[in-house]
Amino acid sequence: MNLLQAARPRRFAGEDGRRRVLGQDEAVRLLTAEVTSGRGRSVLLHGPHGSGKETLGLIYANALLCTNAADGNPCLDIEACASCRDFADGVHPNFARAEGDAPEDDVVRALLAQPGAGWMSDNWQVILINEADGLSARVTEVLRRRLKAADRLAFILCSSNAAALPGALQGAGLLVAPMQPVPVPTRLTLLSEVCDWLRKQDSLPATWSIETGALELLAELAPPVLGRALADLQSVLCEEGVTLARVRANHCLDESLPAARYLAAALTGASFTHQVQALTTWEIDPAERIAAVEALLSALFRADVEHVVEAPALLAGLTNSQRLEIVDGVAHRAQIIGLAPRRLWPAAMAVWRPDPWAREATLITRAAEFRNLLDADRGPPKRQAREASVPSRRRVSRSRGQEVSVQPDVRLKRDQVEDLWDAAAFAVQTRGQHLNTSILLNHDALGRGGEAEAQLLVTNLLSELRKRADARRLRDPAHSFYRLYVHARDDAGRLQTRIALHLPATMRDVEHWLRGSFLRRNGYGVPATDAVVVRLAREGNPIPLRRHLTLLRLLCRGIDPSIEVIVDEADGQKTAALATVLGVPQVIRRGIGPLTEVRRFETSRWIARDARKEAAARLPFVSAFAEQAWRASVRGHDAAERRAREAAAAEIDHVAREFPADSGPEWQVKRDARLQRIRDTYVAAARSRLRARSTSQAE
Repeated sequence: MNLLQAARPRRFAGEDGRRRVLGQDEAVRLLTAEVTSGRGRSVLLHGPHGSGKETLGLIYANALLCTNAADGNPCLDIEACASCRDFADGVHPNFARAEGDAPEDDVVRALLAQPGAGWMSDNWQVILINEADGLSARVTEVLRRRLKAADRLAFILCSSNAAALPGALQGAGLLVAPMQPVPVPTRLTLLSEVCDWLRKQDSLPATWSIETGALELLAELAPPVLGRALADLQSVLCEEGVTLARVRANHCLDESLPAARYLAAALTGASFTHQVQALTTWEIDPAERIAAVEALLSALFRADVEHVVEAPALLAGLTNSQRLEIVDGVAHRAQIIGLAPRRLWPAAMAVWRPDPWAREATLITRAAEFRNLLDADRGPPKRQAREASVPSRRRVSRSRGQEVSVQPDVRLKRDQVEDLWDAAAFAVQTRGQHLNTSILLNHDALGRGGEAEAQLLVTNLLSELRKRADARRLRDPAHSFYRLYVHARDDAGRLQTRIALHLPATMRDVEHWLRGSFLRRNGYGVPATDAVVVRLAREGNPIPLRRHLTLLRLLCRGIDPSIEVIVDEADGQKTAALATVLGVPQVIRRGIGPLTEVRRFETSRWIARDARKEAAARLPFVSAFAEQAWRASVRGHDAAERRAREAAAAEIDHVAREFPADSGPEWQVKRDARLQRIRDTYVAAARSRLRARSTSQAE
């Protein structure tokens, strides 16, 4: 029995569950309004395969043609309504349909079809085109002309890719009805109604039943389209009914989830004992475990690395975060051992080549081989950056008289450095934007060295920079403006403000605007050369991280040299100065003088401490400082972490769509539990990635 045909609705609404359209309330509202009002406009129904486009189109066509339609629905009385009878038999003279990728002559013939004679001549004529995005230029022109001259003629265009429609049709005045993703409760409703209908069939054995939880799991694993949910139900039906074992086997849950847990443990540097436990607690034969790991690696390589196939069924039970954790883990390990990621994947799959005679000992041997592959020594690590303690060649020598400082030795505390570093890390993780511009204001050279005046100048400057960004419509996350600044005093007690910013490429005229407009309007006249120093990253900077870290280190130049932290080395844990671990060069480290009237530093509101705390309600921010993974913060962790954070955020959005707020208390409990599980999983994985990057010898 074909469930897709048996469960296909024939009305927008009705008492019989199998004849009711589920999950497309907005599209149903638009189409029923066209029928009841008599307008009958041509429509474009677009959405993924299995979302119900063709089904809605057929109901709309039948309703327009039915002479006894009520409330926007066809009557379906084949005894009294000749139109419904002919439509059900597929011989209605006023209805034609064609496939968009069919031969041109066949499609044109359908488009030019004329209404039937007699009473049919005054009725609607309806033409349905499936996969309209495949129409040729000739067919599109014929369709465009008929749309303009249409009189009681309705076209129904169905498309799986509305963006690929010919341009002539996109502006043809079609009523657009997009298919919406169907949440889990609605998918479960459909599956339950279909199974209730199946129970009433005489052909089923008396023992046919549905195991508790089977339909719920099937609904949750199915894509958000009803056609795919029904196809999944069809694939798990058996003589006993619907069982959990069949559902799990259909989506390879007993193979993919344990294999993913093992690979995550191996790639994140877990102990070998932990890796072995992930393999040995898996309740299938050793040969099947080996084959499952190889199959998962192969599926991820083909779908997420090479992108040569759509995600196979083996990946259906994995979240985006789980898949990304493995893919990024392989890339990170490849970097450590000096291999290109695409070379490490085949080597990993070769380790887990299937062996039908494998035993437990074989399994442990394979795990050891895999560990050795991931930890292979491919030569010395990349050349380390010069030690921060080595003086720079640009160091300016001074006479003994100039060495005397009149300022107290005030330094940045650890929590202040952490706040600056975390704010910049949050910006990179959430929006992928690095600091790229430095502005140094020497307030005494500007003629106003008071702290209050300096604070007012900085506040006005940053406010106007924000307004310029707004005026250029750069508030989109892809072009965000953010800044951090620190007030300090030089050795002679002169007040300076160092500002580090992320500026969009269209604001590279900032120095010209600052000198030629802003300062003059604020009564500063023409500033001296050393009063304002602006440094921009060069256009198309291929290594934004290097510039980002340089600006952060300049902000943190006043870090207290007595702050020490524990870092992991190859030969164990050691104590080191935080300034050295963060790479703050010795030559720029110095006291930053006292302040009495203004705050020492400040950041943009959307990356400040309160904003980071608010973000935790959706997805927590995992700080390298809080986790004491000091070296990860200077090894590009934040940029790499952005992908994982985006994947977790996409899962949160997916759960919000799958379990809408109006689904009822039972579904809300599931929704909240699922969201919390995503957050907990992300935090645990993020901490693991931090530790791996911090202890790695690769820079």
